[in-house]
Amino acid sequence: MKARRVHGRGMLEPVRLVSVDAGGCICAVALLEPRRFVRTPAAYVLELPLGASTPAPGARLEAEPILGGWPDA
Repeated sequence: MKARRVHGRGMLEPVRLVSVDAGGCICAVALLEPRRFVRTPAAYVLELPLGASTPAPGARLEAEPILGGWPDA
């Protein structure tokens, strides 16, 4: 999701935020507590559970589309 701020309103447990720039490089990793917010300069933010392995800042993400394209209407 594109974001400038991420909020934890309505969350019951903290999550790990991974900020990614437009080129796919990880800018920062932060902890988002329930009922708090975090500012981020990133183009995209990934929300991960605390137990998930987290890539280090400076790493590059490679992603492939899940769908081949939008279905015809």
